[in-house]
Amino acid sequence: AEVKYIESNPALGAYQDESRQYPIQGTWYMLYRNYKTDPIFGGTAKCVRFSQTGVGSNGENLVLFEFDNGSVNLNSTLRSSPGYSTKNIVNVQPLGQTDFAEMITSFVDPLECDVLRIPSISENACVLIVPESRVGNPPACCEFIFDLLCGTTPKYEIYDERCS
Repeated sequence: AEVKYIESNPALGAYQDESRQYPIQGTWYMLYRNYKTDPIFGGTAKCVRFSQTGVGSNGENLVLFEFDNGSVNLNSTLRSSPGYSTKNIVNVQPLGQTDFAEMITSFVDPLECDVLRIPSISENACVLIVPESRVGNPPACCEFIFDLLCGTTPKYEIYDERCS
């Protein structure tokens, strides 16, 4: 059964529209997550970041994910949850693989941050990502939304000053 999150509400779709985020501008960094090991993005790696490298022949977004011990090229596609008119789901799939991860947008501001849930990792798995310009000064509202929806503990810091 699909988990119903408190923010799963089509009336909130304007705050969850990932299509406003694409094409991705510049480099974005994972600031925090609330789970220790990421099966897609480098296990326990730090310095997880991503940037768009192009658009594929079927309109999918080509994205390079990098971390302190490697990188992976992904296809990223957007879709809508039932009842939504906005694109609030991001599917990412490593090139040449059948595995994919579905990320559900809790909140996105294309200039400030993105709070995403990743139910394929766990029911409560969340990440906070920010553009490079905000890594040292994440917006308070974004941190509040992450803490409110994803919890304050555990909170794993994925970005630190050695990442820049």
